[in-house]
Amino acid sequence: MQEIFQQESPVYRAEVAARAAGTGQVGAKPGSALVELFRRNQLRVTLASALLSVGVIGAGLVVWLPTYLEQVRHLTVEGLSAYMGTQVIGGFMGCVSAGYVLDALGRHRGLALFALGSALSAWAYVVLPLGAAWLVFAIGFPLGFFGSGIFSGLAVYLAELYPTELRGAGQGFGYNIGRGIGAVGPAAIGVAAARSATDAARAGR
Repeated sequence: MQEIFQQESPVYRAEVAARAAGTGQVGAKPGSALVELFRRNQLRVTLASALLSVGVIGAGLVVWLPTYLEQVRHLTVEGLSAYMGTQVIGGFMGCVSAGYVLDALGRHRGLALFALGSALSAWAYVVLPLGAAWLVFAIGFPLGFFGSGIFSGLAVYLAELYPTELRGAGQGFGYNIGRGIGAVGPAAIGVAAARSATDAARAGR
């Protein structure tokens, strides 16, 4: 049993020791955990975790990117299938290796690396020459790697931001705020893209 306990996180072991010494909390009261997230000492962490989740989930990159590649980059159906296959392989490799990367670099640096890699990969699609088809396929792997890999560490990182008694509520609130925004993000991007195309057509008349 002692060996199993030593495998727990340092934060959890410290909390157990504090409880045993009578200096730690026994746990949040039923129904109070969500309220505690918005206390002055936790509010900054709660807002930051929700904002992080929105940034990771809210853009809906994998939803609108195939349409962009078809209509702007003019990939064929076969080309899109090949591209998606490349992205899926990159995503699998990212999810598998993300834990090792975050352990090696730390949570902050690891997540920052994945976020930066995702942003640069998406940005590359905008600045690439239209005729560089092979680069479109090449970028699919790092986009999948970084864009999917960041999910592997997000939930763990969100939980570790809070004391033990608030971990479930904090992680659930922050992550699902991102999911909620992610549900409307692709639609908002589509509306913005359609409006931009309409304005461009009017300006070209």
